[in-house]
Amino acid sequence: MSGLVIAGLTGLSLAGLGYMAVTDPKRRRVFRQPPLTGRRWLWPARVAVFAPAAVLVALGHWSGLMIWAGAVSVLGWAMAAVRPDGYALAATNAHAALYGALIQLQQTLGALRPTLALVGERADRVLARLRKALPSRSAAPTADVTSHTAVIAALELRICELEAQVAALTASAASHDHHPSAQRRPPLPDVPPQEAAE
Repeated sequence: MSGLVIAGLTGLSLAGLGYMAVTDPKRRRVFRQPPLTGRRWLWPARVAVFAPAAVLVALGHWSGLMIWAGAVSVLGWAMAAVRPDGYALAATNAHAALYGALIQLQQTLGALRPTLALVGERADRVLARLRKALPSRSAAPTADVTSHTAVIAALELRICELEAQVAALTASAASHDHHPSAQRRPPLPDVPPQEAAE
């Protein structure tokens, strides 16, 4: 499983933990925060915390489960160590950093736009030259296939001729062996090599 998927599941669990930490009435009272107004959504937060574990168990991805458990444990303790008003400060800083990064990316892409357009035009010119220099795709394979077809047809004709010659020779040899006038030679006697040398 991809590390990005595990990181996303860990982020979901941490979002649930963060919500429970920010809305906890005892924590708010200890840190002298005003009581929370409105309803506290605990069950969706609990599902967000534990659903990734159920997904990893269902998929049988045990190493991912261990990574998730370790990350949620360590980062959960880190979240518990931060004051409730620290979350708002961290969220504001993260939002400002993200906004600044997006502005920087937009400026970089804006500066690269003319360069990318120039590269695109050059690539179009090179492709046009290559298309003119290379033979057309439709003409070359047709001629090639035609020449291969002719060679194959000539080879098949030659094979048929050779098979006919072999059949004629086999028939001739068979009729010669079975003809009554054919004289058979008697077999040669076995002569030991020493007698033959004398």
